[in-house]
Amino acid sequence: MNDIFSWELFNEDFVKKHPLLCYTTYFSQYNRGELSQICNPLYTELRKADLLHHVPTKQLSGEESLKFYHEHLAGMSRGELSVKANTIYNSLRTHGLLNEVPLKDNFGGDPWTYYKEHYNGVTKGKLHEIDHNLEYALKKYGLLDKLPSMRNSYRKNPSKT
Repeated sequence: MNDIFSWELFNEDFVKKHPLLCYTTYFSQYNRGELSQICNPLYTELRKADLLHHVPTKQLSGEESLKFYHEHLAGMSRGELSVKANTIYNSLRTHGLLNEVPLKDNFGGDPWTYYKEHYNGVTKGKLHEIDHNLEYALKKYGLLDKLPSMRNSYRKNPSKT
C-alpha cells in the first residue's frame, strides 16, 4: 500500500491548509486505518484540524468481531465488554451475536441458594434496598414471590395497639 502514495507529489502547505479537500479528492476510498498507513502526514493534519470524523472507520463484520472477542477478550461479560471494548460490543449487538458473550453471573448460577446463604429472611423491600442485582435475578427466575414481604409479616404479627 505504501507505494500508492508519494508525499513528495503534494504541496505540503496545501495539504496543511486544506486536508479535507485533499482527502476527499485523492483518498476517499480509504478508511482511517488505511489512510494512516498510506499517508500518515495527511491523517495527522486531519486529526489536528479535528476533521478525522469525516474519514470512516473500518466496520467489522460479525465474524471478525466474534473472532476478536474470543482471541483478546474471552471471559469478559457483556457489561464489561460494553465499557472496555464498546466498538466490539456494538458490532456484536448489531450483528445479533451478543448471545455469544456471557452475562455476568454473580450468584453461581443459582440466585435462590445465594439468597438463602446471604440474605435468608430478608424481605423483598429490604432486598430491593441492599442488592438490586439479586432482586432482579430472583424476579427473572420467578423466585421473588418466595421472599417474605413486609405486608405478610404484619399480617402474621399484628402490632399491639
